[in-house]
Amino acid sequence: MSLDCLPIDTLNIIIDQTYQLNGTCSVTALCQTNKLFNYLINERLYQNIVIYDDDNQTITNQPHNQPQTFIHISKLNSFIECLTIGNFLHIRSFHIHCKSNFNKFNYDALYSKFNKFWSVVNHPIEFINFDVDNLRQKESLNQYLTQKNFTKIIQENDELQLADDDDSNSILRNLTNLTILKPGDKVHRNVSNLNIFLDGKYGEYVLNGNFENLKILQLNTTLSTESFMKSNITCPELERFAVTYSHFKNPSLKFNNITSKINFNKVQQLELRLNCHYSDCNCISEFYHDLACNVGEFNELQKLSIINHNSKNPFKYSNLVKYQLASIISQFHKLKYLYLSLNEYANNAIDINLATFSQLFRHSNLESLVIHDFFNYWLPSINSHQALSHRLLNNCKCAECVQSRKLFMSMADYDAENHYIHNFDHYQIPQDLNTQMEDQVILSKKSNSKFLSFIVNQLKMKQFKQSVVYSMNLNYFRKDNDLLPMFQKLFAHNCLSSLTNELKCANDNFRVINFGGVEMKC
Repeated sequence: MSLDCLPIDTLNIIIDQTYQLNGTCSVTALCQTNKLFNYLINERLYQNIVIYDDDNQTITNQPHNQPQTFIHISKLNSFIECLTIGNFLHIRSFHIHCKSNFNKFNYDALYSKFNKFWSVVNHPIEFINFDVDNLRQKESLNQYLTQKNFTKIIQENDELQLADDDDSNSILRNLTNLTILKPGDKVHRNVSNLNIFLDGKYGEYVLNGNFENLKILQLNTTLSTESFMKSNITCPELERFAVTYSHFKNPSLKFNNITSKINFNKVQQLELRLNCHYSDCNCISEFYHDLACNVGEFNELQKLSIINHNSKNPFKYSNLVKYQLASIISQFHKLKYLYLSLNEYANNAIDINLATFSQLFRHSNLESLVIHDFFNYWLPSINSHQALSHRLLNNCKCAECVQSRKLFMSMADYDAENHYIHNFDHYQIPQDLNTQMEDQVILSKKSNSKFLSFIVNQLKMKQFKQSVVYSMNLNYFRKDNDLLPMFQKLFAHNCLSSLTNELKCANDNFRVINFGGVEMKC
């Protein structure tokens, strides 16, 4: 019996087992043995494509709900040259996770190839470019497609109306998601995922378009939110909603005004990025008070993110943490995930009683808690008779922690000798490290405090990816098991394990708690 006679399910089982045993390379080799295998494997390999650079290497090691093919940016041109229209039709999603800061990546060749195929055949694709710097410097795919096809429409029809009003004739209908970067970008009826990123240079602008089929809406700037609020747009089918707003020389944002435009009954994920610049204003507290009062609107909410957006003043959220958060959490009965980032910049802290903080989660169904700013906001504020250095570094007396503390101080001294450039490529562990008597880290010593700050920043910067574009399509946290593992374990032994146990006692539903980049399993 030839392979062509086998049931498709059987062939897919063979493909699955080959992939699990040996990965993509073996599946690619299997692809060349038979035409049917070739089709089935290409269908899988091309379905969800991710382009990444060195800064985003860790994305290849993260768990994924769907099979994904990862292509390094250095191989992008080869991919474009080899892409056939047959394999193009297998693509369902195409994501770019790159960073055009020092490297200036250009995606025009990719845009051109997609435009060429879309001019021949209609095929919907979720295309997301997370490269914010590229979007700012160049253009999005929808802008490219509009520009390239605008001239063609003029030549064939000698009028502009078709380009603006007729979705059925627009090549943009193949994009299931859009990024709006400037006024005039059209939102067509097929869009289900919309990311609006308008900045202040455009002044007042009122959005328009068909938003009725949107599943995901992300308002990523204050102007984006203002433009949305001033429009007549409603979103009855939203499942994910992100709003960004800074109260400064403009009216405060009222939650009740948003409810007139969003049907929260279907919203499963809510991301709130708010701040206020006025010391005598209570708009943050009022917003969350109204949110708690309208909890009946949220029948399906599973994920909530509370972010003090681009603000160095955490005190606006003190009242929220002390008096409002427990009420909010307990009322959302389906809420499984909570992300907190209330103070990204300063070491200012409110006074938190650990027992009281743990009780916030007693009546919740939370399974995952992510405290992004744990080390510079929450840990210093927890009432304790111990100094911070003892809580975080010096409590545990096991041999492994003693060794890690000695390594900590050795690396801190090395960094000081190199003027705190934090380059450890040529660092070598001293042979006499184990014989050193000192095993307590003193944070009043400049080199130790600076090295601790370096570790904390690395844990956040290397593992938390908070893109301002399509943040709700990302996991905030990408775990890197190779990132300073000995110091992550040192923090866990000395402090974080006991904190985890405290929170677990208050809420037995917890499965994972993330303390500023150190992930603790419950």
